[in-house]
Amino acid sequence: MTIRVPSLVATLGSLALATLALATPSSAQCFAPDGLSGPCCSPAAPTLPTAFPPVTLPALGICWDSCVPTSQNCIDLSLGPFMTTPLCTQYMVDLSVVDCAGVSLMKGTVTLDYTRTWEEHEVPGAVPTQVWRFAAKVDLVSSGVSTLGCPTPSCLAPAGQAFFYGYVDYTRNCATGAMDSVVVLYHGCDRFMHNSAFSAIPGSYHPARTYALVGPHTVFNPFTPATLAPPGGSMVTGGMRNPPTVPTEPCFVNETAIQGDFIPLIQGCLCPLGFQPPGQAGIRTAISGSCGGSATSLNLFPLTPWYELVSTSIGSWTTGVSYPGPEQAFVAEGLFLYNESCTAVGVQSYFDIFYGSITTGGWFAPGAGGLVPSQEFVDLASNYSLLTTAPIAFPLFGKVAPTDHVLFFNL
Repeated sequence: MTIRVPSLVATLGSLALATLALATPSSAQCFAPDGLSGPCCSPAAPTLPTAFPPVTLPALGICWDSCVPTSQNCIDLSLGPFMTTPLCTQYMVDLSVVDCAGVSLMKGTVTLDYTRTWEEHEVPGAVPTQVWRFAAKVDLVSSGVSTLGCPTPSCLAPAGQAFFYGYVDYTRNCATGAMDSVVVLYHGCDRFMHNSAFSAIPGSYHPARTYALVGPHTVFNPFTPATLAPPGGSMVTGGMRNPPTVPTEPCFVNETAIQGDFIPLIQGCLCPLGFQPPGQAGIRTAISGSCGGSATSLNLFPLTPWYELVSTSIGSWTTGVSYPGPEQAFVAEGLFLYNESCTAVGVQSYFDIFYGSITTGGWFAPGAGGLVPSQEFVDLASNYSLLTTAPIAFPLFGKVAPTDHVLFFNL
């Protein structure tokens, strides 16, 4: 494993692009709201920045066997220009994965579903950094390399593509305007990616092997794979949103979450099934919204792969010298019963499969609106949504699909 210092040229280039894309803000320009707050079912006019600059992150490719990290390799993750789409709060960015010998491994276009924004401080009272978080999903394809190794999934060559999910953060320092990014993407084992009954890409490729791409990973703030217990407890603040799936649908504000619980029930390994090591957890999740919406995790295990919301521990950054600070990262996926408000016929019920992330720790994040400060963030976007009254439509997972619903909350 190699830990690298980002080159001066790359660093200065990123700063120059950031300066061109977003003028250095005054203190009055930070915090910049996202335009997604308002009364129930009111139309939204999002005010997100759309000029996040391209960035190349020194990164780590991680592979696990039976939930034990076995390989770590030096890679670079390059995010291209930030691209808008016709859909409210959904964006795209090209991703390239290159090893540290300069060999291109994988590439794809990431679907970014915006969840929310907040401020963090390296130390309380210091100049804030604004964070914009996106739930991320991408079908990565091979860049033409014939030999596969960590972090390239063994299914990539025969299957043609590999579905990764997780999150992407874009940040802006409120004093300098300097931009930064974080990427965490994960490809699960056959149970979650290639199940013969449910997957768009069925097969027996890697029943016990899983893969992750994590950046940044530097000598100043290295990332370390680890088996960590997920957070739990009652929701402090949060929300849900029903973004449009076609350009003709309206864009609505967030529905404020008024009650919620996030209760870890069991830890173990699902790749393959066993109680050790405890790299994954089943988390009972329930959220109620102020407009009549709700989301509740379901447990149909072993008929379906998920035991409630399944979290997977990825690891943590270990120092506070750069964003995200000493933060722990998890990915999460699960089947939910989602009650959507603001429809023409009132509340409608759906079966949704959500993908996203859980992060804990990091820099100090003051609570908005006088709420208790929280450093435990859960951000999820659906990749499958079906009315409960409709016949089941297959496949359920295995590739990028439309996003119908978004969940986010703090513990």
